[in-house]
Amino acid sequence: MNSKRRGPDQQGRAGGVAQVQQVIQCIESGEPAQALRLCQVILRADRRNFDALQLGAIAHSQLGNLQDAIRYYHAAIKIDANYPDLYNNLGNTLKDLGRHQEALTNFSHALKLRPDHATAHLNTGAVLVKLRRYEDALESLKRASELTSGQTTGQADLQINFGNAYCGLRNYEAAIACYNRVLEVDPNFAKAYINLGNVFHELDRLPDAIVCYRRALTLQPDRINAESSLALETRAICEWDEYDAQEKALTRILGVETEQIQPLLFLYYYDDPAANLSCGKKRTRYLTGGIAVAAPAQPAAGGKIRLAYVSADFHNHPVAAVMAGIFEQHNRSKFDLHAVSLGGPSDSAMRGRLMRAFDSWHDADGKSDLDVARMMRESKIDIAIDLTAHTSGGRQEIFAHRSAPIQVSYLGYPGTQGAEFFDYIIADQFIVPPKHDKFYTEKLVRLPHSYMVGDPGWTIAEAVPTREACGLPDDGFVFASFNNCVKITPAVFDVWMQLLADHPGSVLWMSKSNSWAAENLRNEAKKRGVAPERLVIAERVDGFSDHLARHRLADLFLDTLPYNAHATALSALFAGLPVLTCAGKSFAARVAGSFLHSVGLPELVTDDLAAYGAQAAALVADPARLAGYRARLTKVRETSPLFDCDRFTRDLESAYETMARRARDGAPPEAFTITA
Repeated sequence: MNSKRRGPDQQGRAGGVAQVQQVIQCIESGEPAQALRLCQVILRADRRNFDALQLGAIAHSQLGNLQDAIRYYHAAIKIDANYPDLYNNLGNTLKDLGRHQEALTNFSHALKLRPDHATAHLNTGAVLVKLRRYEDALESLKRASELTSGQTTGQADLQINFGNAYCGLRNYEAAIACYNRVLEVDPNFAKAYINLGNVFHELDRLPDAIVCYRRALTLQPDRINAESSLALETRAICEWDEYDAQEKALTRILGVETEQIQPLLFLYYYDDPAANLSCGKKRTRYLTGGIAVAAPAQPAAGGKIRLAYVSADFHNHPVAAVMAGIFEQHNRSKFDLHAVSLGGPSDSAMRGRLMRAFDSWHDADGKSDLDVARMMRESKIDIAIDLTAHTSGGRQEIFAHRSAPIQVSYLGYPGTQGAEFFDYIIADQFIVPPKHDKFYTEKLVRLPHSYMVGDPGWTIAEAVPTREACGLPDDGFVFASFNNCVKITPAVFDVWMQLLADHPGSVLWMSKSNSWAAENLRNEAKKRGVAPERLVIAERVDGFSDHLARHRLADLFLDTLPYNAHATALSALFAGLPVLTCAGKSFAARVAGSFLHSVGLPELVTDDLAAYGAQAAALVADPARLAGYRARLTKVRETSPLFDCDRFTRDLESAYETMARRARDGAPPEAFTITA
C-alpha cells in the first residue's frame, strides 16, 4: 500500500509547481502514462528534480514498470534521504517483486524516520505474513490499527492482512471474523470473498467456499484465482452443472501468457503434457518471479549422501503411506536422512513412525522460504527431494533459493514442475515415454519397474466384512472406485453408468470423499437413468488393513481419467482386486498403467474410454478370467517389484548415487535409467 506523496516543492525547482500539480492530477485520475511523460519533461530540464522523481516512481509502479520505479525511488532518496514515504513506497514496490527482506529493510527505515507511520506498519505486517512470521505480523498490524483508530481509509487492507495472519496461525475463526468485518464495510470487496472462500476450503465447508468464489466472480469476473478455486471446489463435490463452461474458461486462461492456474487443478481436467508444461512454467514464474535463483552449492566431496525429503504431508496422507517404508529401508551406511516438514503439528501414528525413520527432523512451518533454504544449506544437504510441489502446502520458493546442490521432484505432484531449478524428476519408462522428455524442465530419471512401491508394513485383515454389512448386494457384480471424487469426470461417469445400465443387479461402490459429492453423484446417476441406490458409498474405516480386506468384496476396480488412481490403485492391487485403467498421455494419466505392467497385467490397460468400457463389459461376462487375475495378484504380492520395498529402495538409492556422482564430477544433470 503506497502512502501519500510529498507535495510539490514550493521553492520552485525546475519544472515548477504548476507542472508538478499536473502530474499529480494525472496520477490521481488514472493516467500514469501521461504522468510519466510529464515527469520526463521536467527531468530533462532538471535530472535531480525530487518531485518528478518521486512522482515518476509512482507512475512507473502503476504501469507495472517496477524495476524503473525502484530506480526512480533510489534517485529521489539520494536527493532527500529523510523522507519516510519514499522508503515506504520503495518497500512496497520491492514487496510486489517478491523481494521481501529488502522490503522490510525499507519499511524499517521509514519507521525510524517516523515511528507513527501507519502505512509502513501495515506494509510490514503484510510482508511478515508472506515470510510466515505470523506472530510478528500481528504485532505490526495491531500497531497500524492503533494509529488508524477511528479512520475508515485503509481499514479493508488492514483487516485482510489480519485475516491472512490468522490463517497462517490456523486460527480460522478469527480469520473469518476479519474478512467479515471487511465485507460489513464494503460488501463488494471481491478479495475478501476469495480469502473467506479459502478459509472455508481449509475447514471443509466446501459449499460455503463455492458461494464465496461465485460472489467474487460476480463482482470481478476476471478474478482468475476465484475462477480456478471455484472449478476445484465444484469438482470436489461433483457439481457438474457448469463443467463445460469451467473447462473452456481454464483453456482460455492457459492461453493467456500473463495468467496462471493451479497445475494440480489443470491435471484434473486435461490430458496434455505440453499444456501441463506451460501451466507449470507460468505457476512457477508467479510463485518465484521475485527470487534471484541461487547458484547450486558444491556437493560434498565424499562420505554419506545427505538426503532431505521435503513435504507438507508427513501425517496420515497417501504420500506418507507410500514413502514410510522407503525411509525405513534406506541404507544408513550410505545415506543420512533429513525430514523437512512443511505442514503443521500432528499427533498421528504415521507422524510418529516417520519421525523414527529419520536421522534429523526439521519443522519448517512458520519459517520463511529463505530461512528454510539456508537451514538446508547449513545442514550440507546433497540432494533435496520435493514430495509436495504444486499440491496443497507446497513451497516451491524454498527450492528457488537453491536449498541443495541437487534438487529432485518426486511423487507428490505427478508432472513437471516447470521450474529450471529442479534438476531431476523420478518416473519410469511407462509413465514418461522417451518421446515425452521434451515436456519436462527436469531431467528424467527412470526406475526399472515402477516409480512407486507398496509399503512392507501393509497387512490385510483376516476378518472380511459381509457384503450386507457394507451395503452391497449378496450377489450381483460389484464395480469399485475408491478414488477421491475430485478425479471423476462426466465422461468417465457416463461409461460407469452405461455399465450399470447394461448389467442389471450390478452396483458401483465408491469412496466417501464428502457427503455433497455422494448426493450429487446419485443425482447424476438418476439423470442417466440409473437408480441412485445403485451407487453404494463406502464409509471410512479406522484401520488400513480393514480397508484392504474389504477390497475382497468387489469384483473390478474402475480407474479414472485423466487423473488415474495412484496410491489407491496400488493398494487395490495389493489387496488382490483387479484394476482396469485407461492410460492417457500425461504423467497423472499413466500411473495405474505402470502398476499393471509391473504386476504382469498389461491387458488391463486400455487406450481410450470406448475400449475401457468394452473391456469392463467383457470382464463382467468372464468371471473365470477375473478369478484368474485375483489368483495372479495374490501370488505376485510376494514376488512383484511393485511390492518389494527393499528392492525399490536400492534402485532409488542407485539413482541418488548417480546424481551425486555426476555433481561431484562437475557434470550437468542428464536423463538416465536405472537398470533392473
